[in-house]
Amino acid sequence: DTVLVGATTHDDAGESSGAVYVFRNSNPGKGSAWFQEAKLLPDDGAAYDFFGSSVTIKGDMAVIGARQDDDNGLEAGAAYVFRRSGKGTWQQEAKLRGLEGVEYDGLGQTINIGEGENLVVVGAPSDCGACQPGNNIGSAYVFRQTAGGAWYEEAKLLASDGAVNDQFGIAVGISGNTVMIGVALDDDNGNNSGAVCVYELPGQSTGAFGACCLDGACMRTTEAQCTSAGGVFAGDESWCADVTCESPFTCLGDLNGDGAVGVADLLDLLARWGACP
Repeated sequence: DTVLVGATTHDDAGESSGAVYVFRNSNPGKGSAWFQEAKLLPDDGAAYDFFGSSVTIKGDMAVIGARQDDDNGLEAGAAYVFRRSGKGTWQQEAKLRGLEGVEYDGLGQTINIGEGENLVVVGAPSDCGACQPGNNIGSAYVFRQTAGGAWYEEAKLLASDGAVNDQFGIAVGISGNTVMIGVALDDDNGNNSGAVCVYELPGQSTGAFGACCLDGACMRTTEAQCTSAGGVFAGDESWCADVTCESPFTCLGDLNGDGAVGVADLLDLLARWGACP
């Protein structure tokens, strides 16, 4: 009885920041009585995020893609989890982004929710790993929610024979712990004939979770996931609200490390003037 409609070029948070409208039928099965229940906007929406790139809903949980979100780099993409209360009020619950996400991944172009509303698959069909951006090999991420409500990345899925322009992740589906990923332009049966890759997930992870600082941002992961992505793990059962993640960007002109750029830094620079050893 609920429908989501994406409006990717809506301008509330900047040009083409995006929005999603929620419509609900107050008389399901007995007639058409649709009304607008809510307008969803991300907490950190920005210009050209294209929030609403993909939308999906199951029960009182909605997941919305923003394929050009820039948290992990230009147009790396992200997905947002919203939850509806009994009174029809929607709240943002989480923002999902890949631990290995980089620019031009396009994460959030496709999304599917598992049956228990605690498992989400998000496609990134423009992901090319370490290759030249635009090669569109593709990937998909699996996110799971713990009993305590925290979301974490459980897996990043890749095709074993992935190739340039395959667009692995252009469609995603999930049933139980079985995940299906569409590969629109796979060439096994001829040029751009397409394929579907099927994966069986191991089930609920038993690893302990904590706050992981990665590139100045914080997310809940296991220690193994955090360290493999190059992050700093704050300890089991730690929370992002209790840690401060330092930005990876430093003040390049602060040569003497006093936290400011001033005359002392200029004198230091002049003292070093000349050929490098």
